[in-house]
Amino acid sequence: MKIYAAAAAVVVMAGLLTTCAAGIEPDAVAAPPSAAVHVAASELVTGPGYLLDVPQVVGGDPAAAAFNAGMHAAARFWIDQVDARTTLAPGPGQVTYLGTRALSGLLSVSVDTGDASVVLRTSHVTDARTGRTLTLADLFTDLDRGLDILATCVADLLSPHTDLPASALEPAEYNYRVWLATPAGMQIHFGAPAADPAGDIVVTVPWYQLETVLAPGMRDVVGG
Repeated sequence: MKIYAAAAAVVVMAGLLTTCAAGIEPDAVAAPPSAAVHVAASELVTGPGYLLDVPQVVGGDPAAAAFNAGMHAAARFWIDQVDARTTLAPGPGQVTYLGTRALSGLLSVSVDTGDASVVLRTSHVTDARTGRTLTLADLFTDLDRGLDILATCVADLLSPHTDLPASALEPAEYNYRVWLATPAGMQIHFGAPAADPAGDIVVTVPWYQLETVLAPGMRDVVGG
């Protein structure tokens, strides 16, 4: 169905292990990290066939505006998939993390096609210093090496029990696209296990386990 095909294309967007230890893109804006106090909020967006609860940030600064625009762009992606048989509603597990230097939001969407219902999730991370979107490529000095270490850490944290197929844990950018910057670490959402179409498999990898592959200064941004 249309919306499942779109889910496969979207690229919008915790355990110790010795090998681990060692929308629309907004333009850059001036946003000193200490200049604004951010408060988590949400906005109901409704129209024919959809009602979504979109994470937002109240702050009055350019970074808050950039984050809000990024979350609206994520919502628009799913809205554009609505057809005569598909409806969208707020899904479970939605969350917003407000760090001193990074703003993270998880948009959860319950999709009903008439034949089946599933929850899909999209994340967005904004650098509160600049207002730019933070991607996996920004997070790591070398994206491929960063994904290799990340995938190894996640596999260790999930082992030996997981409903995820091995392919979902491979070090591919698509597999780790739904992530949030939290004080505890990089929180990754893998989606629903086979036994629970509304569930979500979540893993948080502590930042220190990724220290050797994070871009210079990035831990202070995402872990603050």
